[in-house]
Amino acid sequence: MIRKVNRKTTRGISKKKVIALSPMLNIDQIFDAILKACNDAIFITNQKRKIVLVNPAAEKLFSLKRDKIIGRECHKILYGQKIPHKACPLQNMLKTKQKNFMEIYLDKHNKWLRWTIIPIFDPHGNIIYFLHDASDITKLKIQADIIKKERFKLLELFENLPLMAYSISRDGKILDCNVTAWRTLEYKNKAELLNKSLIKTIYPYSSRAKAKKLFKIWKKYGKIKNEELQVITKKGKILDVLLNVDTIYDHTGKSLYSISTQIDYTERKKLLENVKTALSEKETLLKEIHHRVKNNLQIISSLLNLQAVNINDPQIRRHLFDSQNRIKSMVLVHEKLYESEDLAHIQPREYFGTLAKFVYSFYGIKMSQIVLELDIDDILTEIDTAIPCGLIVNELLSNALKYAFPSDFAVKKPVIHITFRRVDNNKILFRISDNGIGLSESLDIKNTKTLGLQLVYALAKQLNGQVKLDRKHGTGITIIFKDTKEEKRN
Repeated sequence: MIRKVNRKTTRGISKKKVIALSPMLNIDQIFDAILKACNDAIFITNQKRKIVLVNPAAEKLFSLKRDKIIGRECHKILYGQKIPHKACPLQNMLKTKQKNFMEIYLDKHNKWLRWTIIPIFDPHGNIIYFLHDASDITKLKIQADIIKKERFKLLELFENLPLMAYSISRDGKILDCNVTAWRTLEYKNKAELLNKSLIKTIYPYSSRAKAKKLFKIWKKYGKIKNEELQVITKKGKILDVLLNVDTIYDHTGKSLYSISTQIDYTERKKLLENVKTALSEKETLLKEIHHRVKNNLQIISSLLNLQAVNINDPQIRRHLFDSQNRIKSMVLVHEKLYESEDLAHIQPREYFGTLAKFVYSFYGIKMSQIVLELDIDDILTEIDTAIPCGLIVNELLSNALKYAFPSDFAVKKPVIHITFRRVDNNKILFRISDNGIGLSESLDIKNTKTLGLQLVYALAKQLNGQVKLDRKHGTGITIIFKDTKEEKRN
């Protein structure tokens, strides 16, 4: 027990004197406490390899009590047999007088141990005992084995990738490359590429400036995605590649090196260029076809106009002018396609708007007199749909401008409304309505002898659409048909 010292009696006494008043520490007790607290198996053997001291962790390792361990050889306890005298590491340590480190596997205990043996000397430098420290590293060995297997799998994957793969140091040296890389670049083996400068070795002079720029980007951001570059083989052949780069980091987040992959798309690029050339030629041809069709239709329209001028019968002349307008609606389709980059589709808003302006102009009516409202979705329409829809707009718009708003019919704001919207995913609602005088209740539009309405029904049938007539608040004709473009996509 440490003796309590009265503050008054110690006043003026030095610290050394206060410490001297305490009893001496028991070294054996301290040593015994350390042995008990140690998680490693600690035991001491003499020159004859007999165990003379063990700690509790050693008892646990040997699965024996202290009295069953003391005086026995450790190998006899662990393996159930004696170790040959010459093979014993202690025998060699008597000569070298150096520490010995080893890893051993215990079949009996299914454990891996990291075994450290330290010689203990007498005052004359002679070894009298051996201190053994055995730590259980079974979990570490299992983890190391898992990591080793995973690393092997990754290396196998890296080596057998069907694209060129490299690991590149931060100073731009090739640390490793796979079979595809050195074979594609026409080298004999990877040794010819290792530790070489990536930029100077695999990039031609024409690509080096871009390669250096990309290398700086990788060092700053850690990634590169789908960059086009050219590489050069050992024999001087130029290849087009698509480059992707990622980064390998250590546990602190520090960048170690990059993993770069290159896809050789030389042949694919040539094929794409050939396809682009062929498409360009076809586009030119289609534009020329639309241009010629438009010109031919305009010639027919002009012929009808000349014919109409020379006819005195106003009814026949009106029919010729109506036919001329129908042809004009078809001319507009080919004109829009000729001017568009998309040679297969047109925008109905622009097309119907231009067509309406022409019809208004033909009848000498200003849009401020009869307002045109457009409710048209941004739908790309194929030519097979655009032409019949254009003809229907021409017929119904012409009919509304001629008959819906007679001089004796009073309406605050004359309006014609064109709707072209997608409904129910793959259907189009196409409607032309007005707030004019309306059609007579006695008129059966399905059996009418009027060419215009007959044509509307025929064109709706061509669209596979259903026609519905609305006589409330003027006249409204609705056609619902399937969007063939959306159907093809689905």
